[in-house]
Amino acid sequence: MIEYTNAKGEFTRRRITAYRIENRDNGLRYIIAKCHERRALCTFRLDRVNCFITQDGEVVEPDVFLSDFLNIDDRIPTPEETKRTRATRAFNERILPAITLLVGAARADEHLDPREAERILLYAEKEALELERSGVLEAVPEISAFNALNKLI
Repeated sequence: MIEYTNAKGEFTRRRITAYRIENRDNGLRYIIAKCHERRALCTFRLDRVNCFITQDGEVVEPDVFLSDFLNIDDRIPTPEETKRTRATRAFNERILPAITLLVGAARADEHLDPREAERILLYAEKEALELERSGVLEAVPEISAFNALNKLI
């Protein structure tokens, strides 16, 4: 739930299901969410959210909620960070089907040897470099993408 002050200065409390947070060209951040009161998809300016209220009733400041609950850095990303984030998404879309097959094959004997996991991750790293070199990716994904992939494997 959020406590929100709309553009007219009216205070409301909304039960929402957040789908994503967007950075817009105007420099502002928005929460795209289903509003259960309106039964509609709504856009909320993040700077107008007074607080978040968890399902347990805990009242949390927006910056704390974003960083501690959602692991979202509240600062506006640099263009280079945005480029790397797009590259990470594109990389994941391209590589995850192949990784799924490789992990499935490696676990066919009901055991994933650490050397097999290492080889799969090495394949992903080489593939990322090749995709960047060929222009399919605009940058090599962030290291966090490979760390997440390692956990997935």
